[in-house]
Amino acid sequence: MTPFSHSKTTVVGILAALLFVPFAFLHAETLADILLIFVEIFNMAVFLFMVLSILFFIMGAIKLIYGASDTARAEAKQQMIWGSLALAVMVAVWGLVEVITTTFFETL
Repeated sequence: MTPFSHSKTTVVGILAALLFVPFAFLHAETLADILLIFVEIFNMAVFLFMVLSILFFIMGAIKLIYGASDTARAEAKQQMIWGSLALAVMVAVWGLVEVITTTFFETL
């Protein structure tokens, strides 16, 4: 599989998301409204990645419990490390965005 091969559902999903973006800004009247929309979209994306990293960690834990060979257990441990690292990064990014928005945009 090449890096540029995509399924039809992925392409349709990306196109639908790109078509939705202009409609999200129809009710925005000020720059603060536009920034609020960006912050809400970013917070949803960070939350989604946090959930995915937790699921990745749990999958690694399940593989570790049911791993038969030493190599499978080592891969599961590595997956758990990457899952916890991804979760830590997402929490840090989410906190940084919250600090920036409350510092510079108190009305948001």
